[in-house]
Amino acid sequence: MLPFGKYAALTAVLAMSACTSSGGGSGSLSAAQVRALPVTATMPTSGKATYKGKTSQTDYEPSLGGNLTLTSDVRLDANFATNQIDGTVSNIKAKAAQGSVAYDGSLRGTGNIYGSQFDVRTTGVLTSRNTGNTIYTGADIDGTFKGTNADAIDGSVTFVGSPTTSLIAIKQ
Repeated sequence: MLPFGKYAALTAVLAMSACTSSGGGSGSLSAAQVRALPVTATMPTSGKATYKGKTSQTDYEPSLGGNLTLTSDVRLDANFATNQIDGTVSNIKAKAAQGSVAYDGSLRGTGNIYGSQFDVRTTGVLTSRNTGNTIYTGADIDGTFKGTNADAIDGSVTFVGSPTTSLIAIKQ
């Protein structure tokens, strides 16, 4: 079995899309395009936006003698009127030469928007589809809104007890 802690430590890039309550947005942007956007100077003071995306990163893991790939889905729901943001990390999977592990369950939490930055602390229970083992864990999601109208997010996801992973979120 591949332990959660081992693969959660990998660096992951999260490409995300967002829908605003008004139905507008920026469509798809690459990670490089998001990183090139300026920090949002004037944040929206009303409305909501939903950011969705997937993480995917492959790194060499010495304890496994080969590459390990981490993937997951992430959703962020921003409420600009209340300066609150909800986050969910789900569909977490790890794949290595020895096999793969998929988890049922999700990590959920609520955080705050501070100017053009935000943070969300998630917790939850994940159950291995392979063994039925249960894992109690969490992830911190931190970032900066980018673009003229908070069109994207550039930030990080850190699984509890693991190094930081990178986060890119794009508004539709």
